[in-house]
Amino acid sequence: YTKTFYRLLRNVLRKGGVAITEAATLNPLEQRPFWSLVKTQRAGGWVVTPYVDATMAYTLMSFQPLLTHSLTVRVPTRHLTTALLRSSFHLPADAKPQWDAPVNTMETHALLGLVLALR
Repeated sequence: YTKTFYRLLRNVLRKGGVAITEAATLNPLEQRPFWSLVKTQRAGGWVVTPYVDATMAYTLMSFQPLLTHSLTVRVPTRHLTTALLRSSFHLPADAKPQWDAPVNTMETHALLGLVLALR
């Protein structure tokens, strides 16, 4: 989860591909680590699109912006629908970006500090 890692990841993903990380909860009291991760991935050269399910927040990293409003589910699934997929890109109202959150590097271990501060 460092800037260097995300830069290196760009070298192994095909153009047009995406990478996903399970990031954190978006509990209003615990959002700083999530936004630090988003900021770190962007510093690593990614276009980052956060999304959520019932309990967790994730990041979708891509080489170019994704048109999330036009994504469709093209295979049969038991639970995932196109409407549910598209709605997952609408973050809760209390999920306010915290752009002052630090970029995580091997030198700073900023993300670890943020997580430990929650305990």
